[in-house]
Amino acid sequence: MKLFQYLSAGALVIALAGCGGGGGSAGETANTSNSNGTNSAGNTQTTAVGSLSLELVNGTGTSTNSISAIEIGQVKVFVKDAVGAMVSGTIVSFSETGVGLLKFAPVSQTAMTTSQGFAAIEVRAADQSKVGATTISVTASVGGQTITAVKTLEVTNAPVSGGVVVDPQTLASSINFLSTDPSDNSIVLAGAGGNGRTETGILKFRVVDKNNTPVKGVLVDFVVNPSSDVNLNIVQSTTDADGVAVTSVSSKTVATAVVIKATVNGKSITTQSDQLKVTTGLGVQTGFEILPLIYNLDGALSGDTTDVTARLVDSNSNPVADGVPVVFVATGGKIGTSAAGGCNTVNGACTVKFEVQEPRPMDGMVTVTGSAKVGNSTTLLRQIKLNMSSAAIGIFEPANGLPVPVASLISPLPIALTSCNKRSNTYIVSNALGYSAPAGTTLAVKNDASTGFGVSVDVGDTVSDGSFGPTAFNIILDPTAANNPACNDSGIDIATTTVQMTANAPKSKRETIVPLTVSYPSGNLQLIKFNSASTPAAITTDACNFETTRVEAIGSNGLTLPVGAQFFVNTSDASAIFEVSTVAPNAADPNPSTNTSAFLQAASNNTNRQSLWLRVKAPSGGAARCATGGGPTVAKTFTADVTVLVSGRRNTQTLTVTYPGN
Repeated sequence: MKLFQYLSAGALVIALAGCGGGGGSAGETANTSNSNGTNSAGNTQTTAVGSLSLELVNGTGTSTNSISAIEIGQVKVFVKDAVGAMVSGTIVSFSETGVGLLKFAPVSQTAMTTSQGFAAIEVRAADQSKVGATTISVTASVGGQTITAVKTLEVTNAPVSGGVVVDPQTLASSINFLSTDPSDNSIVLAGAGGNGRTETGILKFRVVDKNNTPVKGVLVDFVVNPSSDVNLNIVQSTTDADGVAVTSVSSKTVATAVVIKATVNGKSITTQSDQLKVTTGLGVQTGFEILPLIYNLDGALSGDTTDVTARLVDSNSNPVADGVPVVFVATGGKIGTSAAGGCNTVNGACTVKFEVQEPRPMDGMVTVTGSAKVGNSTTLLRQIKLNMSSAAIGIFEPANGLPVPVASLISPLPIALTSCNKRSNTYIVSNALGYSAPAGTTLAVKNDASTGFGVSVDVGDTVSDGSFGPTAFNIILDPTAANNPACNDSGIDIATTTVQMTANAPKSKRETIVPLTVSYPSGNLQLIKFNSASTPAAITTDACNFETTRVEAIGSNGLTLPVGAQFFVNTSDASAIFEVSTVAPNAADPNPSTNTSAFLQAASNNTNRQSLWLRVKAPSGGAARCATGGGPTVAKTFTADVTVLVSGRRNTQTLTVTYPGN
């Protein structure tokens, strides 16, 4: 129930009488101070500088000339300029020029005019036991001059019910928490306030009676917990016509969470607010970073782009408040937009675009600087590098330690395999300046279809990002897949194949193809009949004496036996004799000394065949001995191995020797 219905109808209004012969409106006067400091009396319809008009209203919004000793009234002041337009944004000062009967809220006794041109302040009796008449004086500056207006009012006795003064405190039955401003229950640390960021939280509580009706004029006490981390600005407040008491807290430099306890003065009626968070201080250098989405751009493609994101936290690692501007500059390319060369943080981060275009530094390396101003004088700085080189992409021999940039780039060298085992070779992909190729560049390989020699890229075929150095790739060489000719660990010749490595930058569609020559052992020894086609050589003897057979030694698949290739011979029967020579033996010598090795005097291949002379004598003892008389004979055999040694590789062809026996 509203207390204003108890206001005394017999309250006296004491009007301020006009001075001398001047006429002023009852209860209101307006004075203007001109630039010379002289005053001229007037009413609310003032002269050239403007006017002030003030009124006292009760809780129902009704204009009045008195308030009771327990009532809260409101003084409204309307400010107009010389043409009668409402003036906003002007500070109005309130004071009592009487005998100290009044108390104002806020205690600063100032208010600013709204967009509608009025300012308001609460007023109540300073002491419920003191009544009488007094004067309120208000002052504002309009058009560069000061205007002062006054109003008289009376403080009357508190209303009574059944002869007893009604004290609002006795009507209070409960108090409830209403709201917090900001509505997200969060304020920023001291010094971090700004546009959209406040360091002060305003909290409202409502006092109601037993009928749940708001009670005006109730004193409410406030405490904050913890008390050392924030400033409690209003420790006691009086409820307004809606039963609402207001307090506020301001942050310090400590991130915390607090609650405000509200208690009806003199009673054990209490409640507490929701938790108010105090976070989000000023950004600090150690909490400031800028990072690109891509470090290595394709400098040959104007318009290739990457995001550059700034992140900023305070000393507690909390994101700074929204709206902190971050400004970016770069030594090449383009960063930001035509509207802004930066961005404003949201949840502690914001992003701009960087694009490839002129100017392009000679080495392609661009420095991007991000800066954020925090507080009054502190500027945070971070720098990153971006690579936007348009230099050609290449494939090179590995560099020791992959320095940045690579000082000396060497094209892939020929590879000589000494066995048929798979082999992994490392190569690097970079630009011609020794820096990384554009992110996303791929390395592909292709085998030699004519030989079937195998080649593949080991795990990972894409240039990595995040560093400015070259990317290393492992290429797997597989000679076991070769089929024309096949690889042979003991091959008598070296086969050569050429595989292909290709680096491709997909955005600018640049492609670099690099051949790689690989040699591997291959081929077998072939012994064929003299002046014959590729019929395997064989030896047949009809006697038990030495038999000489001339054969030609070549390599399979058209390969060549090199000069100096050494031949060895061996038999499966120790009593047989087998010798080799690269020159024709002396036919007049029926029993030459055994010669079990010989050296090729000239290279031998299918178009330039070199001969070997093989001399064999069948076994002379045991069951396998040769026999030509004394009865019927049967064909017997033993094997003779001819081995060629080439560059440490041994290759053998086995011949069958047929001879008579019994």
